[in-house]
Amino acid sequence: MVTSRHLKIIFLFILLFSISGLHAQTTITGSVTDSSNNSIPFATVYLSNTTIGTTANYDGIYTLTIPRDGEYDLVTSCVGFTTNIKTFHAEGKPQTLNTRLKANIILIDEVTVAAKDKNRVKSYGQFFRLFIGESLFAQSCRILNMEDLRLYHDVQDNIVKGYSTNPLRIENKALGYLITYDLTDFSYNQQSKILKFSGSQYFQPLTGTSKKIDKWENNRLKAYYGSKMHFFRALCADSLNGENFNIYECSINAETDEYSIIKPLQVKDIRMSSDKNSSTYLYTKPILVRYIEKLAALPTGFYGFQPEEFKSTMIFSKPLKVYHNGRSADP
Repeated sequence: MVTSRHLKIIFLFILLFSISGLHAQTTITGSVTDSSNNSIPFATVYLSNTTIGTTANYDGIYTLTIPRDGEYDLVTSCVGFTTNIKTFHAEGKPQTLNTRLKANIILIDEVTVAAKDKNRVKSYGQFFRLFIGESLFAQSCRILNMEDLRLYHDVQDNIVKGYSTNPLRIENKALGYLITYDLTDFSYNQQSKILKFSGSQYFQPLTGTSKKIDKWENNRLKAYYGSKMHFFRALCADSLNGENFNIYECSINAETDEYSIIKPLQVKDIRMSSDKNSSTYLYTKPILVRYIEKLAALPTGFYGFQPEEFKSTMIFSKPLKVYHNGRSADP
């Protein structure tokens, strides 16, 4: 796990499925059934963090085509069943991936605890700021089914915890996506300010005029450049400098969270191992990640294009495995 402490990393609902370096297409097919081996019609099947997805037919059969090699999470969900996630590797050969879903049993006592939270409204507002973010793009987001979100305050540990009984449906009008996010776990320690959440997400493009689509594409590029996925892809390709990233060993003041740069680093300094599919990274000291946005082709402000600088710090608690398509094994 990589923990960011110095600057809040805004959660961006974005995936740009890189059009460069495409490999042979991979076609996967399969069936979706329940515990009694009965077909589950119209289940949603998608690759997490992508726009690639489909709906199973009446017989529970689905087909997906993947344009780029790499490691992916295949997510299968349906109302009334527990979401299933399978990790697989796409390498240009047809594959069959069948999925069996288990009935979803909601624990009544958990729902009761959530409903009794006296700070419900405050908790939901805090959740939105932490989960969606506070950027200009985040302000254009709307959660369409907040009633499926369960939040409660663990008074003893001063932690806000939560999950969703059904996948959250999030409309992002800035990037032109309807996002399905299956939130399996959420926690925010109000004392240490450490935020953790996990889940899978599926991006479906919204329909719009050609003018809107052009704006969405520009916004998606702006959201992608400097993002975690952009950083991971540059890291694996050993092209941090070419992608306007720099990394440094730094020290962090535990009381103020302020950092001091100790020395610049190269990718080889933090890479433990690498193969054709992935690389593993580890460093014992905190790392400062610096990104300078130099893309003059992106929309400019009143005074023309002005390069922007962004900084975050990260701490490795254990080795981090990153696949070359930008996906991390332990997000």
